[in-house]
Amino acid sequence: MKALIPAALAVLLVAPLVARAELVITDWQTAGDQALMWDTVSNREWLRLDHTAGLSYQQVGAQLGAGGALSGFTQASALDVGLLFDNAGLVPSYPAPDAAAKLFVSLWGLTTWDEASGYTTVRAITSEWYEEAATLIAAQTASTVVAATGSHYQYVAMVAYGGLVPDRPSWSNTTGTTISGSEARADTGSALWRLRAQDAPATPLPLPGSLSLVALGLLAAAGGSQRRGAR
Repeated sequence: MKALIPAALAVLLVAPLVARAELVITDWQTAGDQALMWDTVSNREWLRLDHTAGLSYQQVGAQLGAGGALSGFTQASALDVGLLFDNAGLVPSYPAPDAAAKLFVSLWGLTTWDEASGYTTVRAITSEWYEEAATLIAAQTASTVVAATGSHYQYVAMVAYGGLVPDRPSWSNTTGTTISGSEARADTGSALWRLRAQDAPATPLPLPGSLSLVALGLLAAAGGSQRRGAR
């Protein structure tokens, strides 16, 4: 029974990892469309990137208002995407954990494989921008971007994995590259999120404290066994 003590301690050490988000694919407009990726830690639903692929940042921004096709979503800042990456276990960012990167790339809904580098990547336009002349970085609203000149570029968040091989480590970057606000690419979507509705159908999740309770039970059992053995 003495082996229960180190086993319980190991469970306690692992327990904090349960706080990592479970990324759940769920529905948006119709049952079974699987258009959303739900971050269960932040309770944000992210529109999967294939739904905005081929649309520029400006085009997406024009659809966010009341009555628009994307009404209710928010264009994510680099900080928003960074929080998503953290919750998905993409820490550190370089090299990022291979398994977490591969899962995340497959879930966000739009992947590209580059034969030259051997990387599979996902690309998402953020609301962060810089002005080439002044190198100014700031949060930007869609309406301002539409009125901006061609010197403004949006930052593109990226996650990549290289086939889970040592010479191509996985990585994530909230400002991995840039794209002009009017440029549309088939391999790039927009990072859009919304808060999950309280009445949305729930998906059974592991209770964060369940492992801790198991560990405490093991410790109690081990303690009782030791007391009986000492008599």
